[in-house]
Amino acid sequence: MVARVQQSEVVAQHVGGFVGTSTQRRCGVSGARKRRMRPFTVRRGKSPLFGNPEPALVGAEPGRDHNGAVGPRLPCLLRHGGDFRMRIVVVGLLTVALLAVLPAGAQAPFAGKTVTILVGYTPGGGYDRMARIVARHLGRHLPGNPAVVVQNMPGAESVVAANYLFNVARPDGFTLGLFNRNLLLAQLVGVEGIRFDVRRWQWIGNLAEEADVFVIRTDLPYRHILELRQAEPPVVVGATGPGANTYDYPLALRAFLRVNLRIVSGYPGGAEINLAIERKEVDARAGSSSAMLLLVGRGLVRPLVRTPSINPRLRGIPVDENLVTEPLAKAVLRLRSAPNVLGRPFVAPPGAPGELVRLYREAFRRLAEDPAFRAEAERAGFDLAYLPAEACLRLAQEVLAAPPGVVRIFKELFRLGD
Repeated sequence: MVARVQQSEVVAQHVGGFVGTSTQRRCGVSGARKRRMRPFTVRRGKSPLFGNPEPALVGAEPGRDHNGAVGPRLPCLLRHGGDFRMRIVVVGLLTVALLAVLPAGAQAPFAGKTVTILVGYTPGGGYDRMARIVARHLGRHLPGNPAVVVQNMPGAESVVAANYLFNVARPDGFTLGLFNRNLLLAQLVGVEGIRFDVRRWQWIGNLAEEADVFVIRTDLPYRHILELRQAEPPVVVGATGPGANTYDYPLALRAFLRVNLRIVSGYPGGAEINLAIERKEVDARAGSSSAMLLLVGRGLVRPLVRTPSINPRLRGIPVDENLVTEPLAKAVLRLRSAPNVLGRPFVAPPGAPGELVRLYREAFRRLAEDPAFRAEAERAGFDLAYLPAEACLRLAQEVLAAPPGVVRIFKELFRLGD
């Protein structure tokens, strides 16, 4: 079968030195003669290496055009019987030239970029600490090794930051969010001001499991949570505000265990509550297990009760569900603690490019096995447990599909806390 191959000006633009104008100048072919050059005829021949049919150039001597003048050298390299190694070099150089003209993003989409992790709390708390640890290690697991920075946007228990990422931030794939995991519950009960849907987040994953733990100062006499039923005056509990475990967990304990607590809210974050504990401005607090166990280790507080968890470090602390007998109370407590499996969940906005989301998810999977990341996170008190994006979304959907009777009681609980 005979085909005709015309020298391509497009190839000439991209692969200088082998075909097109630059080669013709190097071989002494004038512009006029270049225009008179006849097309090469390609006929099937046998490969000298594989014995398979391959194109063979005929009708032109090596290095000369049909008029006998010196011509481009590339055709003679590709003719039947030519040097195979040289053809490999040509193919390799063509590949390099093609890569050179590809957009940089097609090779390393994060090269030269900065990834921002938006945190819904002030610096110093558990969410902020996790974000900064991830920021120090995430870049090397992304193609292009981007810089990763943390931006704090506190307000309304992460609602301000979550609304911003969902509605305002550019969905270019270079901003991630790390927000209060209890936003699932806030959406469930219809907290005012929410302008996002957790089911539409592009979940990236979670790297640490948490439980809620209620602790009290060690200089106070109480050793068991039920002793607080007779506490006089009421035990003062420091909290941020409704929608956070610092507030909602003491509220649930007061409602279902009937303990005498007075919740004082308005602290910007966990670090400020810890300072109030040290100054004895408040008697107790609730929070994530990773943060509370750090305070326990310092001798500032003792744990009195917790939510369910398989964390071996929490053994010996009573579980809240085991201290109530009513099935509905157990169900409400179980629903309230469900988001703890999410731990410290990272998300991308709904419009983020799918390819970048995929790369983030792969990076988090590798990060969960990264010895350097694991060592730093464990030193910071986190109990590492990787949860992939699909499992995060599935849990969010299950929480939002809770039975109406349980949701009704849960909404009443939130109303009482206002």
